[in-house]
Amino acid sequence: MLSRIEDQIQRLHVLPRLEPEWEQRFLVVSAEKRTRLIRIYTILAAAIYVICLGIDLANLSNPVAAVRVRLLGAAFCLASAGCLRWTAVQNHGGLVIVAVATAVMLTSGYLGQFGSVEINLLYNTGSLLGVVLAIIGIPLGLRTTITAALLCLIAYAAFTLGISGAALVARLSAVGYFSLMVAAGLVLNVVMETNERHRFLLQVRNDLQSDQLIEAGNALSVANAKLAQVALTDGLTGIPNRRRFDERFAEMWHSAMKDGDGIGLVLIDVDHFKRYNDHYGHPAGDTCLRVAAETLSAEIRKSHGLVARYGGEEFAVLLRGQDACMVAQRLVAAIERLGLPHAHRADGLQVVTISAGCALAGCQDRRSAADLLSLADMALDDAKQAGRNRAVVYG
Repeated sequence: MLSRIEDQIQRLHVLPRLEPEWEQRFLVVSAEKRTRLIRIYTILAAAIYVICLGIDLANLSNPVAAVRVRLLGAAFCLASAGCLRWTAVQNHGGLVIVAVATAVMLTSGYLGQFGSVEINLLYNTGSLLGVVLAIIGIPLGLRTTITAALLCLIAYAAFTLGISGAALVARLSAVGYFSLMVAAGLVLNVVMETNERHRFLLQVRNDLQSDQLIEAGNALSVANAKLAQVALTDGLTGIPNRRRFDERFAEMWHSAMKDGDGIGLVLIDVDHFKRYNDHYGHPAGDTCLRVAAETLSAEIRKSHGLVARYGGEEFAVLLRGQDACMVAQRLVAAIERLGLPHAHRADGLQVVTISAGCALAGCQDRRSAADLLSLADMALDDAKQAGRNRAVVYG
């Protein structure tokens, strides 16, 4: 898309129009401004009709015709301005300007015949200057602008050359002079229209670049979030890793000591895991750890706690304001219920089990987080010494 915009910007230095698709977009974007300028021009034309009525009465020999033509012209201009509220008329705003400009020229040419040679020339010249103003100031499109200019210039030439009492050279000079003025107005209109289209393309390019920067920023944010998640997740089991455990442990400890809810920590070790790896192989050992992690996570989810891989075949569980002793017992039973075969245990059991050491702390215990971790580790050692496949609670 950006390459197409750049191509249009380069071509605009040679051609004053855009490709059909972009030209239509430009017209849609500039429609409001164009309609507003056309409305101002038509209302201004109506006001000039009324103002010029005083000049007509002072200088023309047919005041009745002047009143009728001026009031009719003012009504026509105001009606044109009112019709611009309709979308169908807005889409053909250029035709409105052509009609109003032509009406101004015809009115001035007609009424000028009832005055002196000087008044006649003044009316024709003034009306043509008004048309040139419209040509320069309103973005109507090159084709419409040329049409309006030619119609009005033809009307000006017809009325000016038809003036009796003025030298032919003077009338031809006036037509030639104002023809050059109209031509200069057309050139200026083309330049202004080209600049408008150039600004439009630059704005589109800037918007596209901004959107791309936003999309790139969003993609980078997502990527960073994923990297952060990966950094806090154990690659084998998919549960939080030791780093995430340490962060969450500090957060929960601070919150528990502040609120007085208490905190529970459970350290877990898969029983005789080295024998399991030696007999079944490391891939099977990895599968065993994944299954254990999924089971522990499912159980802890009910208690809104955190399960993390603590290291090797060890897991850690954090609980806030919970009966950690009951939860630890439930975890031991859940792993045993899996019935994962473990035929080479030293104690004769035939399934995978875990040992759990649980420690509890409250704000009144005056223990540190390190003390709680040490107590849980001691409880885990006692669970192993007592025969494994059980939970021991301290605190």
